[in-house]
Amino acid sequence: MTRRLWLALLAGCSIGEFPARRDAGAETTLADTTTDTPSPGDTPSPGDTATPDTPPDTAAPDAPDGSETACGDRSSNPRNCGQCGHDCTTLPHVVASTARCVAGRCVVADACDVGWAHCSTRDDDGCEADITQPARCGGCAVTCVEPRPLCRPASSPDGGVADAGAAARYNCAGGCEPLGRCGGTCVDTRSSTTHCGACGNACVTRPGAAAECVAGACRATCMPGLGDCDGDPTNGCETDTRATAAHCGGCGRLCPARANATSTCVGGTCGVACLSGFGDCDGDPADGCEADLRASTDHCGRCGSACASARNAAGVCRAGLCGVLCNAGFGDCDGAEANGCETDTRTSPRDCGRCGMGCPSGPNSTATCSAGRCGITCTAPYGNCDGDALSGCEADLTTSAAHCGACGTACPAVPQAMATCAARRCGFACNPGRGNCDGDASNGCEIDLRNDLANCGICARRCMLCGKGVCVGPM
Repeated sequence: MTRRLWLALLAGCSIGEFPARRDAGAETTLADTTTDTPSPGDTPSPGDTATPDTPPDTAAPDAPDGSETACGDRSSNPRNCGQCGHDCTTLPHVVASTARCVAGRCVVADACDVGWAHCSTRDDDGCEADITQPARCGGCAVTCVEPRPLCRPASSPDGGVADAGAAARYNCAGGCEPLGRCGGTCVDTRSSTTHCGACGNACVTRPGAAAECVAGACRATCMPGLGDCDGDPTNGCETDTRATAAHCGGCGRLCPARANATSTCVGGTCGVACLSGFGDCDGDPADGCEADLRASTDHCGRCGSACASARNAAGVCRAGLCGVLCNAGFGDCDGAEANGCETDTRTSPRDCGRCGMGCPSGPNSTATCSAGRCGITCTAPYGNCDGDALSGCEADLTTSAAHCGACGTACPAVPQAMATCAARRCGFACNPGRGNCDGDASNGCEIDLRNDLANCGICARRCMLCGKGVCVGPM
């Protein structure tokens, strides 16, 4: 604490009786007319009336509950100044590391943030005065008026931009050339979004856009991934160009239609969404979803799922599921695709022509299949002479006069006789009472053995009388 403050305390004077502290070189008058008269907003309230600091030797006694021990020295501890919990370091706009506690009261006049000052008589309101404004420019008692109505950092030239690192002090300044002035502030109306082109002309912020002022004219700049694609400034940047197929990556960039697909836009890049049953298996969006996953043997059900061939069969895709297509003359008759088309339907009697078509067989025969058609093989010496497989091989070729030795080989009829077949050779047997006495098969059994005197009963038997084949008086 300065010597002057201690003298004031000892004399019982109020701190408020001393003139306000000014930084060295601070401008306190304007054209020799500005005084230290407080501005209208600085009139102390009844609660702001200054009171003398309590000298160290008259500090408040320790609390009966021992709070002095709990809080430390309340006469000089800035975190418990005057009473427990009264923290000088947390007061508004106070630099915590430089705040002090003197005789139980916060002293912050030399601990203020840049651009702020302690102008009131209270010790608990921190650095409450904004000294960057014309009402208190650089100090508590400096008010900027014409012809120097503006408050500017002391480190910047008139109309220039202050170096924030050196802007510890502020002075009253004149015009804003080459900038404009709006109220008490220098403004570049060429770029200010609140005073664009003229004071008070604020640029309106639209949805999805950032307001800008360029050469004194308002304009909206769309946020990344958005665009004003309908040309209506009132609704801002209404289109998401990252996900809109009609404006993918930028307004007007239409994602083209592709085969078997719906056009998409992801991250501003066109793509395709395949229709059900199709796939973009070559990875080229230009030809859309070229693969029919329902029927493609290379991409059955999904891209890259190829249907393999099998024995006597080629791989096929039906409704998105792999299967086999049998080669001509073969069938998958056991239903096991793993062994392919295992059955030769051209020769299998059980599956003749197609799976499940069994060939029937009859007596004296075995069922056969040839070129996909059923047949039978006869057991010797039989033949299928009626062509009916169900009746089997009905003809005995060794004894059948109609099929003697082979089907259709009929033994010829002879007079007065019955044709016969023996050991696959034709012959004939004379009717009862008849005989082939001349040995000529062509005229059959020409003799009536019942009454022929030269051939009575049998050939060459001569009788005087012959009746009913009975000889009387043989000769």
